[in-house]
Amino acid sequence: MKRLAPLFLLVFTATPLLPAEDAVELRYKFGADESRIYRTTTSLVQKQTVNEQEVKTTVNNASVDVRTLEKVDEKGQLHVQTENKRLSIGIEIGPLGKYEFDSTKADNEKGSTLGGTLTPLYERLSGAYLWTTITPTGEVVATRGYGELVKDALKDNPLAAQFAAGGTDDGHKSAVAQLYPGLPEAKVEVGDEWEGKFEMALPKIGKFDGKTVSKLEKVVTENGRTIAEVSVRTELGFDLDLEQNGAKVTGRLSTSKSDGKFRFDVAAGKILSREDSYTITGTMNVAVAGMNLTIPMEQVQTVKIELLEALPE
Repeated sequence: MKRLAPLFLLVFTATPLLPAEDAVELRYKFGADESRIYRTTTSLVQKQTVNEQEVKTTVNNASVDVRTLEKVDEKGQLHVQTENKRLSIGIEIGPLGKYEFDSTKADNEKGSTLGGTLTPLYERLSGAYLWTTITPTGEVVATRGYGELVKDALKDNPLAAQFAAGGTDDGHKSAVAQLYPGLPEAKVEVGDEWEGKFEMALPKIGKFDGKTVSKLEKVVTENGRTIAEVSVRTELGFDLDLEQNGAKVTGRLSTSKSDGKFRFDVAAGKILSREDSYTITGTMNVAVAGMNLTIPMEQVQTVKIELLEALPE
């Protein structure tokens, strides 16, 4: 047993914690010639009860993007170009059936209701270049290119608009914000918390508001790098206001459960990984053909983001 003791000591000091009194400054940074490759996978499971029958929707999305720095402006804001390299989608919506899209294929189907609705949208997004402006603390100041890119694909296509954040650059900011978790304004020590608030309108869909509460859980050293590990709780409310196929839909949805975390390379100023899951519940009020329906809904979403060393095969 005496000979084994040093082995256990080595294991427990492989990723040592920094002293608690050492505060760290978390800021996004970007090398001038640096390319960062990220894989983002998301899943959504939604259940609605309509006339005592459950309607289930599932959406699975995977994308690989390359981010490069375009410039740092006079305010210190980072202008980042994102190029989509891979995109795959799997959707199943109750009576509408199943749909799949793969950006590596040239013959994605357009014959079904979902195919005719969504394939033109995802074809536009495959290989697309989009631009984002963020502050060093992760506030998404602006996005550019998205609205113009998808405009034609969303014309007279309200269902596709629901899968495209309303089809505007402002709406796209909500999706981009997942890629850049908010960082604190000042240095933080282990145990410190900070909040980020958000509010945004999505044309023809509704508006959402809420906040994130982040906490620095620990700081470790791995292979000479200082890594901050942060937990995140999201509180989200969504006011529905949309029309589709002659139906008017209103209601208030909100998070009933939330759990998230991310790992941040302090010196390099970049996200290494992020995982989020949250449950959204509420009631939708649907007015259609002279009838008013009350539809309970539950939606479970998960998001996983990983920094890759190279593009996948």
